[in-house]
Amino acid sequence: MAGVIGSHLGRMCVEATRMDVISHNIANAGDTKRVDGSSFKRSNVTVDLFTRVKKMTNRESGTGQSRCRNFVRIEEDLSPGRLRWDPTHPDAMKDGQYAGYVEESNVSVVNEMVDLIAASRAYDSSAKFLGSMNIYLNRASVNSK
Repeated sequence: MAGVIGSHLGRMCVEATRMDVISHNIANAGDTKRVDGSSFKRSNVTVDLFTRVKKMTNRESGTGQSRCRNFVRIEEDLSPGRLRWDPTHPDAMKDGQYAGYVEESNVSVVNEMVDLIAASRAYDSSAKFLGSMNIYLNRASVNSK
């Protein structure tokens, strides 16, 4: 029973992290330049299942959130951004083959919104399961008295 509950807590943690990262991607989708001079690159959430299984079998104490950080990685997508012709833009490339083009972020807001809906639904389904489990366990404890 505890393994099922822990699994859903871990899933909620992963999905909450995904929603945070997706909202960060959407917020920066229009950026053409970061402090280091490069265009914004979207971030992805990856889950290391081997580490997750290892951590869960160690029966580590604490909340799902603290355990989540042990097996979730946020990685930058290194694919190139879209090029837009705008030689008057202050961030336009000055030299080379792509002179006059502005490199935009590699974030597709439509794809990010689809991912956000999927993450939100997965989070919601785990929350509903845990709510149902709470009711079930409360009834079981009242009936056993």
